[in-house]
Amino acid sequence: LAGVITSFMYGRIRATLSYKKIIVIVMLIWVAGFTIMSQASSTLVVSLAIVLFGFGIGVIMPTVMVWTGESVPEAFRGRMISYLASFGFVGQFMSPIILSPIASSSGVKAVFIVIAGISALLFVTFLAFLRK
Repeated sequence: LAGVITSFMYGRIRATLSYKKIIVIVMLIWVAGFTIMSQASSTLVVSLAIVLFGFGIGVIMPTVMVWTGESVPEAFRGRMISYLASFGFVGQFMSPIILSPIASSSGVKAVFIVIAGISALLFVTFLAFLRK
């Protein structure tokens, strides 16, 4: 639901923020959401984390698709957009397979800590590329 709402607000968000700023904000929101989820002990806290992640998804998907569409030559747009969609589906398929050993050995909360760490690493990496 949070993703749907923010997707509908995307035009207003994009009117005030650049693609790069949107991605930086979403990465920070994801770090916060996954960290909160890793520490959640109530339904309310879990709901907050899910809303944060949903907000991020609702904003990042149109941002990446439109930015990619504007950044590549017209002859390659369809191919690049299909690659993005394919990588998204591969990630959805592979993440439980990759993360299940962590869940089995350390619990589900550990999975969310790992994902928060990966999100933080991606955030720092993206910032490094922005400075160049």
